[in-house]
Amino acid sequence: MSQPQGHGNRLPVPRSVSGPHFFYKTRAPVLNTADAQVVIDAIRSCRKRPADCHATQWRKNDPVFKRHRKRKEALARLTRAMQSFTGLRLEVEVIACRWVLPHVDDGFAGESFYSVVLHTGPAEYVVQTMHTEPTSEGYPTVHYHREIVAVGDAFVFDPTTPHMAAPVEPHKEQMLILLQMVVKDRNLAERAALLKRLPASWTAQRRDDC
Repeated sequence: MSQPQGHGNRLPVPRSVSGPHFFYKTRAPVLNTADAQVVIDAIRSCRKRPADCHATQWRKNDPVFKRHRKRKEALARLTRAMQSFTGLRLEVEVIACRWVLPHVDDGFAGESFYSVVLHTGPAEYVVQTMHTEPTSEGYPTVHYHREIVAVGDAFVFDPTTPHMAAPVEPHKEQMLILLQMVVKDRNLAERAALLKRLPASWTAQRRDDC
């Protein structure tokens, strides 16, 4: 099955991935809960808190980590765990949002995001991708793929596809906090290698309307 013209990075989606969207849950690394909590507390107490409708990112050299030895070491251990699990020696960023409107990250064409959920707050989050296609009558129809993600889940998707995130049940303490790698996904060989490293893990919570 091929992706619709102009959708995402326009690579064919393998038969093992249902629907036209390159977006699925995958196996996740086992992370040290104490280290995860240190990072969660750092982000939740940070002045650079994400706005309601935007995601914010932190790297290891940002002051919230660089100036605090305990936080810096915790993030370094989580990074090594993700690198060991995936076999990819890539930088790991911390991404956080309260909720995010549908948007496209055009600057990441040819790349995919691999994310592990550290924190959600009281409720799980919905992460969804979508695109439009005309019907035979010429009217646009929306196709989407969504996943319910909870702490400990991992997922991968093409960020050049329109996507959004929101809590299942809004709450003042909500915040989606992720550890994220940006992985190469420019051609069929790289996508095949990515699927080999991160095989899809389907759950009963999965929903398609494609």
